[in-house]
Amino acid sequence: MLMNYLDISIFYSMIPLALVIFFIYFGIKFFIKRKVEMKPLKMMCEFAWILIVLFILVTTGFLEGNFSLTSIATGNVNYSFTIFEEGISKDIALNLILFILFGFFLTAIFKKIREKISYGFLIGLAVSIIIEFIKVVTNGLIQLDNILINTLGAYTGYLICIYILEFKNKNLF
Repeated sequence: MLMNYLDISIFYSMIPLALVIFFIYFGIKFFIKRKVEMKPLKMMCEFAWILIVLFILVTTGFLEGNFSLTSIATGNVNYSFTIFEEGISKDIALNLILFILFGFFLTAIFKKIREKISYGFLIGLAVSIIIEFIKVVTNGLIQLDNILINTLGAYTGYLICIYILEFKNKNLF
């Protein structure tokens, strides 16, 4: 499923939408705080995080609008609790990379997440479970290895960001 989205044109087509969402986010931040922090690196991280979230939404099928509950109503739910049943595929590698970036940029943007080491793991797990729950309701498909890979990826990205922030300038983001 994810291999259909490796076409670079899909990634480029999401940039305008990410820019619109970024400017809306920036405008809301301005109206709430009444001041603007112009930290270019932080703004780039915010934009990159929005782009990664959009890419995750596209690859999981949320932005395609394939929402039907027929698989649940008919009892046609496919589940796989076998870890890496198909081996380590390009789909798994893409999931891992996307969630490493998700965890990294999330940690770089939101300072509260850096307070406890368990936050990175819990956020990755929560996002993964929400994605799989929506997939089982809409497509009738749930895979345990997706939950594990997504959580591991988000937590790895979290740890990479924490490591960089500890050993580099803490005011970088």
